[in-house]
Amino acid sequence: MSNLPRRVVCPGNSVTVTAGAFPGIDRPSGDFSQMVRLRLQRMGRRHRPFYRINAMDRRSARDSTSIERLGHYDPLEADKSKQVVLKADRIRYWLSVGAQPSETVASLLKNNGIDPTPGKKPD
Repeated sequence: MSNLPRRVVCPGNSVTVTAGAFPGIDRPSGDFSQMVRLRLQRMGRRHRPFYRINAMDRRSARDSTSIERLGHYDPLEADKSKQVVLKADRIRYWLSVGAQPSETVASLLKNNGIDPTPGKKPD
C-alpha cells in the first residue's frame, strides 16, 4: 500500500491519515507467532502477595482473565514444599505448543525441575 493519505470515516466526522500511521489498519505489525505467555497474576491483599501462574494472551493486562490456571506461588509461605504448586503436565503442554514463560515464571519452572525451553536444542 502506498503512503498516500487516505480517508478513515468515524461516526460524526472523518479524518485523513497516512497509511501505516496506525499499526494493524493496513497489515499486522510485530511478532504474533508467540501469542500465549505463561505469567503471574497477582492476588491477595496489600503486603500479602499471592500469585497464580496462568497461560494468558500476551496482549492482555496482568490481572485480566486467563486461558488456564497452571498453579500458584506464595512467596510468604513458610513451608517450602507448599510455596510453589504446579500442574507440570499442563505447563509442558503449553510450552510444547509455543507458549513463552515470563522471566519470573521461567525461573520458578527451572527451580522446580521443568525445562522452560523444551523446543531449544542443547548447544
